[in-house]
Amino acid sequence: MAAWLLFFWPTLSSFFIGQKLAWIFYSTLGIIAGSLYLIYEKRNLFAKTFYVSSQLGLVAIFLLSIGFIMGDISHIQYVKLSAVTCMLPAIVMTAFGPMVVRELFFPLIFLMFVIPLQDESLANRSVIAWIALASFIAYYLFTKIVKIKSAIVMERPVWFYQNSRWLVPSAIAFSMLMASPWLGENIRTLYPEKAKLISLRAPLGVKGWTGPFSVRTQSWAPIYSNASSTLQAEYYPAATGSQESIYLYTAYYSSDRPFSEVLSPKNSVFNPGLWKQTSLGQTKIDLGNGESMVVYEAVLIAGTAPRLVWYWYYVAGVNTIDNSVSNVMNAVRLISKYAQGSGVIILSASFDTTPSEATKRLQAFIKVMYGSLAELKRPEAISTQESHAGT
Repeated sequence: MAAWLLFFWPTLSSFFIGQKLAWIFYSTLGIIAGSLYLIYEKRNLFAKTFYVSSQLGLVAIFLLSIGFIMGDISHIQYVKLSAVTCMLPAIVMTAFGPMVVRELFFPLIFLMFVIPLQDESLANRSVIAWIALASFIAYYLFTKIVKIKSAIVMERPVWFYQNSRWLVPSAIAFSMLMASPWLGENIRTLYPEKAKLISLRAPLGVKGWTGPFSVRTQSWAPIYSNASSTLQAEYYPAATGSQESIYLYTAYYSSDRPFSEVLSPKNSVFNPGLWKQTSLGQTKIDLGNGESMVVYEAVLIAGTAPRLVWYWYYVAGVNTIDNSVSNVMNAVRLISKYAQGSGVIILSASFDTTPSEATKRLQAFIKVMYGSLAELKRPEAISTQESHAGT
């Protein structure tokens, strides 16, 4: 019950917060207070009532959790309120079993009157409040006239029979209650996106680097024809000539596409018709502030023009060249409607004699520009989107 209050508090509090009609606010408060009072009146019956954890309650919680998630995905507040309210009887069934639920049947059913009160589409909601009041009075008078006996009377107090069998169902119920709000917030919307415009913006050069500048020659452009969006730009050291430029290329794949599309055999970090790869390996680069990152390092040559290339992939904002990490992050990303997409970032620089010339230039660039390059991994956060629902 504590988990129910904790994890669903934003939904439960909406019964009162932001309520425009005062009479609905007080009617809801009165129904809750009346239900708690009727439960309190039955407190003496619990000492003689057998209670045990019930799997039927777990099934009910599971189904209601699905209903809550679907309501959250579809942004239907009434469905969320209904699912959360109905969870209380399911929790009682899970924790205490059918005997206690039988004793508390009317108080729990009486609490359900708060659900239709929240439905703004109903024309005469005041009738529901009057029916709830009449039901409360009738049941209260009935309990005063008729003496209610428990079906099973135990000679020993009920706490004598409690044991570890409560642990497993309690843990399962807690897990479902904990996961439901998170899943409702993060599972992708049921409506497919009708149109999406993704704009990649090259970061501004800082600390001795100028740019971005348009690429004057396309002879080295990587091939990612199936990407959602691509970008290429050049940066120059402020104190040197154009021969020492850094070439930036990135290909982004939107969040509704799997990471496997980045690794399509048709994609390449260079044009194989013009360039030949002479070596491929991995290198650890210094990002500054004690941080480092492992990237792919390739040496290319076209005629007498050599070039050093650094490149790495990212999934949901996490940089990696490890396929196992990519697969895990891709699985997490696919269920999240707020997750970022995936892609590749490529840096290259030319050199005259040895690759170490380009390595120094690339290292100097990445140290000051790494933080700015992170903007390339989340373009959907600033893109213009239209959903199927038109929102």
